Amino acid sequence: MSQKPLLIFCITLLLSIPLASCGNAVLAGGAVSWKNQEIYDEFINQATLEDGTIYIGIITAGISLSIAKSTATDIANQLRLKYGVQNAEWLPFHPDSGTTCKSDQWNDKLNQMTGLYFNGGDVFPIVSCFLNSPALSIIQSRYASGDLAIFGSSAGSMAMQSTPVRSMRESWSALVYGSTYAARAGLGLFNAGIMDVHFSTRGRLGALARFVYDYQSSSTIGFGVDQDTAFVTTDDDLFEVVGTSGVSIIDVSEASKYSPDGNGKRWAIRNVKVSYLTDGDSYYASSGEIVFADDKSELEGSDSVTPRTTSNVFGDGAFISVARSLFSSSETETSGTTMESKPRYEIDFRKEDDSVGYSSGSLISFRNLYVDIYCVLNC
Repeated sequence: MSQKPLLIFCITLLLSIPLASCGNAVLAGGAVSWKNQEIYDEFINQATLEDGTIYIGIITAGISLSIAKSTATDIANQLRLKYGVQNAEWLPFHPDSGTTCKSDQWNDKLNQMTGLYFNGGDVFPIVSCFLNSPALSIIQSRYASGDLAIFGSSAGSMAMQSTPVRSMRESWSALVYGSTYAARAGLGLFNAGIMDVHFSTRGRLGALARFVYDYQSSSTIGFGVDQDTAFVTTDDDLFEVVGTSGVSIIDVSEASKYSPDGNGKRWAIRNVKVSYLTDGDSYYASSGEIVFADDKSELEGSDSVTPRTTSNVFGDGAFISVARSLFSSSETETSGTTMESKPRYEIDFRKEDDSVGYSSGSLISFRNLYVDIYCVLNC
């Protein structure tokens, strides 16, 4: 890749930057509807001072400069018209805008702002823009002290992590060709694990499981945030899910590579633990504890429910649909395969003694679903 020398440069700089503790943040999985008041209210409340002051900076470094300003204008208009935020403006930090990213001319404004809205696009331009910059030092310091709220959407969320940032290679390709990163580390604001976005819609279970396993020296935990959903935190430990879908937690601490057919020609893994949290559920980063919302009840699987299978396990919402059906059933195992056949992968899902599901209405959350991923055809 032509970016490789710059990535090596990025590694050196990022690893020399002190990491901020988690403060006030709303990290969304992308495609957040402007009608999703619950998510935007969380950010606006975090960014509003006791005297009512709110001043939002909008950063669109992850998209082309030609549309960055117009996108920021749209965001500012939506914040004003739908949520009454009168003071929101574009900060022209962008890798294609000359020296703006490294300039200190915006320091005064950054020190006045109460919140920053990081739009999506591409992770690499966001990270490279802020490397070794006065702006990043201010953002990290004010975030760590609780004086600055952060909103991230899609790539804007992924850029917040302190771990390696996954490239957008999708699940089947990642299983077949391996893990790649867009940046060796992010901006150092999210320290709980490895972040991914658009998770269920784009079927990224395989991609994130492999990436976290390959980079487990950084973290054994991955977080896959769905669209129109956010991970919300107000301290350095407690995260709550808000929104219409959920957050998958991928734990490879007990996982291992293996060779089901004995030849080891294709990458395979077993005992990946997957949990899925929906609106109102919480996660404690220090202990890994999951607390389901008070309005959810423990699921007792029914003998009359047959768990789903699928021939497109990385299709839109497929693996979550299969997993939910397993927790609705008294059966303990099911599986799915990839649509691709050269090679074809199978994903086995199973419940163990520590597996549990919770539900409220149509929402189903679960903890500790065990997953094996391996090749079954044209291996």
